Amino acid sequence: MVTGHFVLFFPPDKVKKYLKSSLKAYLAVTLLYLPLSIYGGYFEDFSPYTPLKLLLFDGVYYHLWYFPAVIMGILIVRFLQKHFSHKSALAICVFLYFIGLLGDSYYGFAAENPAISTAYDIIFSVSSYTRNGIFMAPLFLLLGNSAPKASVSEQLSLYGFGASFLLMTGEGMALHLLQVQRHDSMYLFLPICTFFLYRLLLIPKIKPFPCLRKICGTVYVIHPAAIIFIRGISKLLGKAPPDGLLNFAAVTVISFFAAILLYILRRKIFEKRQNKSSVP
Repeated sequence: MVTGHFVLFFPPDKVKKYLKSSLKAYLAVTLLYLPLSIYGGYFEDFSPYTPLKLLLFDGVYYHLWYFPAVIMGILIVRFLQKHFSHKSALAICVFLYFIGLLGDSYYGFAAENPAISTAYDIIFSVSSYTRNGIFMAPLFLLLGNSAPKASVSEQLSLYGFGASFLLMTGEGMALHLLQVQRHDSMYLFLPICTFFLYRLLLIPKIKPFPCLRKICGTVYVIHPAAIIFIRGISKLLGKAPPDGLLNFAAVTVISFFAAILLYILRRKIFEKRQNKSSVP
């Protein structure tokens, strides 16, 4: 939604520039995580289509799906905005999300129908999840583009978020009890919940801190390395790695610390290069 908020307002040349920089970043982190991917057995069921499947949809490591999803999602939404009205584009994105929903949290219901189950088997032969740039990303990108312009009051945003969050929580618990989930990334009330949350986040007027963009982006990229680091330290100490909230807190702290350190190092390297270039 944040990406949709900013990037979809860009002129075409800036969108192309953003897509190119995202593609470069994606290829760089793919190379970074490729050894871990091979070690983790991502290529065990290797076929001629495996590299393409990983690059276009899944990512070579579990969190890298976001990069191809956002690139593909932007291309889809820009096409829809160019050829359809806003309402029609939104309807198409909702329809795509609904298809994704039946392949995710509601898969157990879809699998009961042989024809529908066969259709999803075809989808899963190309992408391991429907949480991707075709079914999930377009709706949230378009909602991020729409949220700043929506005439929704602060009170409605607050009540809407509270109600939809409770409904989404209940939905998730019910689906878990019914054991119909194939994955747990897409829920019926998730787009509604995130829309109202985004409206609430737009209320406070805070001075921008550009450094946080790079730090948060780095946290996203390196957090699996923090998980592996914690497991490694635990193994060296002969103890079981922490789980639950303790593990989450440890990964968060280590990831942010490493990201801030990397940001400072990059700044210092950049300043040294500038100083050298300015010397006559």
